[in-house]
Amino acid sequence: MHALLLSAVAHSLLSFGAPHPLGTQDSTPPDQGTPMPVPIDLPQGLPAPGKGPLLASDGQPALPGRIPEGTSPEAIARWNQVLRSSRVGNTAAAVEPIQAFDLAFDAEVRSDVDAASNHEDVRFQFLDAAGGCLLAQFERSGRLSLRGPKGDYLYDGKTWSRLESREDKESRRELDRWVTIARNFVALTRPAAIRLVDLQSLTPTPPAEGSLRLEFGAGRYVFLPRIELMEEAKALRWLEVTSPDFRLFDTGRDDAPGTVSVYRALLGLDAEGRIAMAQFHEDHGGAVDLRGALFARIRSWVSLPSGYTLPKQLETYRPLPDRPGFETLPGLDLWLKARRAQINPKEPGLLPKHFQPPA
Repeated sequence: MHALLLSAVAHSLLSFGAPHPLGTQDSTPPDQGTPMPVPIDLPQGLPAPGKGPLLASDGQPALPGRIPEGTSPEAIARWNQVLRSSRVGNTAAAVEPIQAFDLAFDAEVRSDVDAASNHEDVRFQFLDAAGGCLLAQFERSGRLSLRGPKGDYLYDGKTWSRLESREDKESRRELDRWVTIARNFVALTRPAAIRLVDLQSLTPTPPAEGSLRLEFGAGRYVFLPRIELMEEAKALRWLEVTSPDFRLFDTGRDDAPGTVSVYRALLGLDAEGRIAMAQFHEDHGGAVDLRGALFARIRSWVSLPSGYTLPKQLETYRPLPDRPGFETLPGLDLWLKARRAQINPKEPGLLPKHFQPPA
């Protein structure tokens, strides 16, 4: 049941969190010479993974928060709405980098579209250091999944087991997905730090009757999980964000260390500029590729005293295994326990040494 729950949650959570005193850490990579920039040819689709500095659509380096020259005024206005909606007032959240979070959720998990949902209380702790440290705690069952500097572990309620055998491959893969989820959370909760390769506003065209695809022209579309969401999707203002700071599951590609991959996010914004729907995907030759894609519907948001605005109720949908699209019912419904939410927890804080089993 634990493996089923972990798989369902990992395929679903996607979506959406900043620093604490981690001490002095040297994050400077070893000197490997000056790599060549990676050119972007957006009309032909996303670039192949490459090494070196990434260039935005204007030929300049893609830097955190920098909007490429030539971006339309409408796209800039929509992106600025996203930035304003992601913080509350003039707080540290506006400028402080996100390094860690500690969040708890009520979760309704569905193993597949025809299955009944199961309730679980889930707590996630994440530290963006040492390759990504993560602890997922399932409070009702007492089970834990852990990735830290010393490796991957599973606690079944009685004993700790290191995940290193061939039989543990799927459990390690799920931890890979957890780290992917956590990095997406960081990206969307602090959009000001996203490296923008390209930014475009999108206008939907009238969908064909009964279609699940909301089209934007030029091969761009959002594939909705069910037809009942179409009117809601049509009322949103859409923005396409291209960045290396998003992550997908199971892209079917094993990138070499040091390569830079770029993904697209289609974001549907409500009247306040908050993200109400999101589809994350790759494309090939300008065509949307939904293998490993993620779809999320954010029903409500909550503002924390720290200045961050987080998803309060989130539905996430898994891609269909045999054809383009998403399952009609959410694999996961999440309700954030806002009073327990900590972004960059200060006391006692999170350090790499906290992400390892007891001696």
